Amino acid sequence: MIDLPGSLFPNILQTVGEAKRIIVVGNKIDMLPVEGHHTGKQEQHLKEMLFTACKAHGLEGANIKSMCLVSATTGFGITQLASKILEHWDHKGDIYLIGCSNTGKTSLFNLLLDLLSVYKSRADLLQRATVSLWPGTTQRMLRFPIGHWMLRKLCQRMQEGVIEKPDNSEIGIDDEIITIEETDYRERKQPKKGKPAALVTTQSETGIDVLTPSFVMDESNRNQTWLYDTPGIINENQITSLLTIEELRRLNPTLWFVPRTVILKPGNSLLLGGLARVDYLEIKRQTRHSDDEWDMRNSDDEWDTIPKAIESVFFTVIASPNLPVHICSEERADEVYDKHAGTELLGIPVGGKERMETFPPFRVTRLHHQRNWLGY
Repeated sequence: MIDLPGSLFPNILQTVGEAKRIIVVGNKIDMLPVEGHHTGKQEQHLKEMLFTACKAHGLEGANIKSMCLVSATTGFGITQLASKILEHWDHKGDIYLIGCSNTGKTSLFNLLLDLLSVYKSRADLLQRATVSLWPGTTQRMLRFPIGHWMLRKLCQRMQEGVIEKPDNSEIGIDDEIITIEETDYRERKQPKKGKPAALVTTQSETGIDVLTPSFVMDESNRNQTWLYDTPGIINENQITSLLTIEELRRLNPTLWFVPRTVILKPGNSLLLGGLARVDYLEIKRQTRHSDDEWDMRNSDDEWDTIPKAIESVFFTVIASPNLPVHICSEERADEVYDKHAGTELLGIPVGGKERMETFPPFRVTRLHHQRNWLGY
């Protein structure tokens, strides 16, 4: 939810298929600031934003059954997600977690693994060391057995507020930023015969059980339904795909994203660290021909300027607190960026001129916002 629409993958329906039932999950909701006591309205507004972004970036015409907002860190929304899976899953076929890298997908998988395994003995639990050569991605297909009764028990426990804390020595939740070099599970200790456990296809030198033909063809395993964690998709539209491990750590703090509001006048530029720049060019008002109607034609002669006293706008930035906000004139914006990009003044990226030589330049996009205001 903190990187829309960058975390949406275009043309994903070509892989998934339009007929597949889809539950869209917006993660990292805990990073966003709470809007006073109107959390219900805020949640609905965020769902509408997510739905609009999905339709505009690859999920137009998709069989979307529900929208859920969750936090893989705090567990917010997990009950609703489990309920929606129960509602739309007929227990025929497996469930796949699909998404871009650095969206917390594997963290959500680990949380579900923890909660669904809460009553299992230590001998049946496995610990996964989540990893990748590329930060924030899972390299291999991971899976965990899942069933309707497990989801019902989870919903019941969370609604009653009875959740046993798993033993962290056996189940580990991965960090948001992953820096280990491979993905695997620890070998199961004294497994119970006939009990399916989390499996992953791994390299032979890891010493972990591999999915063999005999295992796949086993009748009990063929009837088992699974929750899959798929490798994260590297999306060129994500800013995180351009950053180093250190920069990713700075960009993903443990603190909330606190809104920062500034006043911009025409001709001002806002630098959001070294990652983005907003130029406020101009503001105009549209000629009103009556007290009740506006002429919505876009011809130039229907627009006029407004007094300087009311041309300033409030601009609110909701981003990582490690991204500083700087205001300067549009004429000086290039000079400020060229001089301080890669330094602590702009925060991210880091590494000085050498780092900026490999960092791509800004891409210009012109935005136009129009709104009806009473009295103008």
